[in-house]
Amino acid sequence: MSNRTADLDLTGATEAFCARLSAEGRSPATIAAYRRDLALVARVADELAPGIICRAITAGLLDQVFSAEAVTESKRGPRSAASLHRMKAAVRAFFAWAPRLAWSMTIRPGPSACIGCRESCRCS
Repeated sequence: MSNRTADLDLTGATEAFCARLSAEGRSPATIAAYRRDLALVARVADELAPGIICRAITAGLLDQVFSAEAVTESKRGPRSAASLHRMKAAVRAFFAWAPRLAWSMTIRPGPSACIGCRESCRCS
């Protein structure tokens, strides 16, 4: 793929990722949940770093995203642990897939690799 693909914003990349999930035969419910979760992550990341593109995402930015009230809270109150775990799984799956779009040289070892690491993590 071209370098232009690596410059996709998170919304465009999310759609490409969801198309891939569909092509792999993933459940429509799973795809819808991942799309919704990744859209929230993209919105919060863009609020924290306006105009951010996929290859610029860092583990530190993801830490900020997952600490943001928009992610930890919903209209009905705190998000459940299960919802947050699914959201993190969606992000991990997305960044595991991302190198297939020729981002392997532009995204460091997957910024989502640090999700769930302890404070002593030296991934970033």
